[in-house]
Amino acid sequence: MKLTRRTIIALSVAAALIVGATTGYFWYFSQDQISVRCMHALKERAEGDRSRPAACDGLTDENYSLLILDLSIERSGLGGLLGVDG
Repeated sequence: MKLTRRTIIALSVAAALIVGATTGYFWYFSQDQISVRCMHALKERAEGDRSRPAACDGLTDENYSLLILDLSIERSGLGGLLGVDG
């Protein structure tokens, strides 16, 4: 079977798309796992401690900021008023 240039390009593009999709899925999944561990560590840290827990290593800065915001809303009791309680 002789592969034409068009076939080789199509196979290469398909392989790249599969690798990209798989990598994106696992990156997202790992961010989800890290955020669960990070939130637990944030809830357990001492009051007033502003350091980033080691359990949050690998979490993007944006996701870390969202966890801090979520925890602040939860602790303030405003979640119910904002419709994000629970």
